[in-house]
Amino acid sequence: MFDDEIDDDDDLYEGRDYKMAWQRRNLRYQEASLENWIYVGVDVGRPGVSKVGKTTGEMNTRSYGSQNPWFAIKYAFKLRAPMLLSSHASDERVRLGKERNRARVSVIEKAVKEILHGHYRCIHHYTSGKPSEWFEADADCMAALISAFLIERFPNDVIRVGDEHDESTMLMCWKNEELLKKSAMPGYQERGVFSKPLY
Repeated sequence: MFDDEIDDDDDLYEGRDYKMAWQRRNLRYQEASLENWIYVGVDVGRPGVSKVGKTTGEMNTRSYGSQNPWFAIKYAFKLRAPMLLSSHASDERVRLGKERNRARVSVIEKAVKEILHGHYRCIHHYTSGKPSEWFEADADCMAALISAFLIERFPNDVIRVGDEHDESTMLMCWKNEELLKKSAMPGYQERGVFSKPLY
């Protein structure tokens, strides 16, 4: 998404406070963005195991897994999208921005996995013995740990709801209401992704 594609209703701020106008515009952009997520998934057939993962694309790219038909995303934490670029930005600048974004999201995912290894038992791949993204953990507890960790360790990479200086601040998070109610799940919906923030 480019800077000049955002609807602008900041006439109130124009000419008075350009920084306030830019912050409001950037917040609208971040809230509308559907990319960059750290998610907690479950195997609905195996209670007590949860998976952590990331995507720099839209969450629907991870909302199902052909290798595990019982996989479902239960929580997803929204990370900041790359900075707004002018539509006149060069292809090289756009490419470099995407590369930096992928690298940053990978760093955050790696740090999340490291903290999880300290709290939960990792499930290793059966044939290779290598660690997987699955843990023996309750998804709700795992999500609470990840939320607190992201706020503390990566405060500039998450989107917060409420006063950023308040300790009770919450992360912008999508939660699978149907899975939380343990009812039949509809397909993943991209729009209206954010229900009431979870933490």
